[in-house]
Amino acid sequence: MNMTRLILSGCLGAFLASTHMTPIFAETLRVLQGPATGALNVPINRAVVVESDVPFGEVSIANPGIADIATFTERSIYVLGKAPGRTTLTLLTPDGTLIANVEVQVTPDVAEFKERLQQILPGEPIEVRTANDGIVLSGQVSSTAKMDRALDLANRYAPDRVSNLMVVGGTQQVMLKVRFAEMQRSVGKALSSTLTVTSDNNTNRLDSGTGLATAFGGLGFEFGVGDLSFDVLLEALETKGM
Repeated sequence: MNMTRLILSGCLGAFLASTHMTPIFAETLRVLQGPATGALNVPINRAVVVESDVPFGEVSIANPGIADIATFTERSIYVLGKAPGRTTLTLLTPDGTLIANVEVQVTPDVAEFKERLQQILPGEPIEVRTANDGIVLSGQVSSTAKMDRALDLANRYAPDRVSNLMVVGGTQQVMLKVRFAEMQRSVGKALSSTLTVTSDNNTNRLDSGTGLATAFGGLGFEFGVGDLSFDVLLEALETKGM
């Protein structure tokens, strides 16, 4: 083993130790000399072995920010996933002849993500898949809180690359609390209702109410039907302080 290969092997060992990366030896791409070679899928923070049928003298990666490479033997190398995306791995013989160009696609580690998701949200039927170098979540969850937890975890594996297709199941209930206050006879109140109907041609205004005094509070809303626009203003006025 020459000094260059020794240095590369040492760098690979240091990289794997620092990132707690486990090489996936079962996932090995065998490259045959020629133009047609299958794509290589590499999870982020994982290493995949690429083997060649002929010895190579030079290997290069088009975008080192997406994947890194390290020589294992004269016929095999490690491809290390660093960030989501696509790049190209080029293998050359010692005399400079092209062995193959390999398309490398780095994706989030979905297998590990699914395992973690089942740990924190057991029993939730959330479906996970990858698309466009990101994670897609779908299915029905039991609450919005659990949906938020799933999205938060997914963003750790694919920052800014998470698509949410999940829905919250069950009936959403809203409690309305009404408070009644008893009023003395000495306290006089008047309710004034103003209805304004506006069309393209004219505006009509209807008023009802007695003894308008200092405004106590008001509620206004607007809605429309076709060319008509309705403005309703309800005001509670009081003649004495409560």
